[in-house]
Amino acid sequence: MTDADTAATFSDRIANAILKLSQISPFNSSFATATGGYKKYAIVSDSSGNFWVSTADSNLTTPGAEGASWQSLFNGYATESWANDTFVGKAEGDQDYSPLQAGVNKTSGEIWLSYTNSSGTVEYVFAQIAGDYALQTALTAEVTRAEAAEETLNNDKVNRAGDTMTGALYNSVGYNVNYNQAGSDANGVWYNGFTSRPSLTSSAFSTFVHRTRTGKYDYLSLQLTNSDGGWQQLEFRPDGRLYTTGGNTFALTSELPASGTTTHGSYVTVGNIRTLYFMLENIQSGTTYEFDLPFSGTPHSIVVAPIAGASSGSDPATGAWSASGFVFWNAGNLNGSYSFIATGPA
Repeated sequence: MTDADTAATFSDRIANAILKLSQISPFNSSFATATGGYKKYAIVSDSSGNFWVSTADSNLTTPGAEGASWQSLFNGYATESWANDTFVGKAEGDQDYSPLQAGVNKTSGEIWLSYTNSSGTVEYVFAQIAGDYALQTALTAEVTRAEAAEETLNNDKVNRAGDTMTGALYNSVGYNVNYNQAGSDANGVWYNGFTSRPSLTSSAFSTFVHRTRTGKYDYLSLQLTNSDGGWQQLEFRPDGRLYTTGGNTFALTSELPASGTTTHGSYVTVGNIRTLYFMLENIQSGTTYEFDLPFSGTPHSIVVAPIAGASSGSDPATGAWSASGFVFWNAGNLNGSYSFIATGPA
């Protein structure tokens, strides 16, 4: 301070002095030599703006020189380049989530990343375990195999529509063949359909055949050929009936006999014909009697005979037949007991 200094000037000098004390001075080799070297932990700067810390007392070396006893003031602190090389970067834009953590599961070996979704919930994604990927050579081999198998299938298979088989279909116990083989004989034209054998070497086989009888009708035939060359046939004709080789006809359910009892006897129905068996006691000549089970039309016949040992008149007869009954009379106009058999339409 001089006599010319004012209070304000003195204050500025003090502030500048304090500011210089607070600044990090640049390295000065002359100062280092004059003072016996920088002390350990002394801080200096260099002309490039880098800051250095002395790592030894009486340090006369130059910061940044090879083997100098100085280290960067920021040694050990993370740098931007180190962080970029070390950590997963934050995702850019609105299309991706930034990862929170990453790790490897000790049990499964799976690599995982966690992130916070748009709802604020932490989610996890996993990578496949190392070695779980197929090699390119294995993928190429599989593609080649699959293409060859597909080509073979396309060449050998029979499509559901548009293809015609030219050979037999075989299985482990015999073979079946579906083919359009046609021919003709004295009865007309035939078309073989499905043929089956019990074994590959068996001479016995069965065949479904569609036949067209000349000028008559079409029918389906199931033919069985024996190992000795004999054969039997079952025909299904347009009338809905089954016929055998020997000319027998299968009866319809409605044609099977039906039987039962009535008030005065019993009945049997075969097809559309019904027969009533009944007995009437102490009947008078000239009286009309009704059938227990009426016919659908006028009876074909009514046979009457006196019951042995019972009183009866002579020459019993019937007349005035109808679907519901008849009139009985006898010679002498005597009462008696008689048995009857009436046959007519069911």
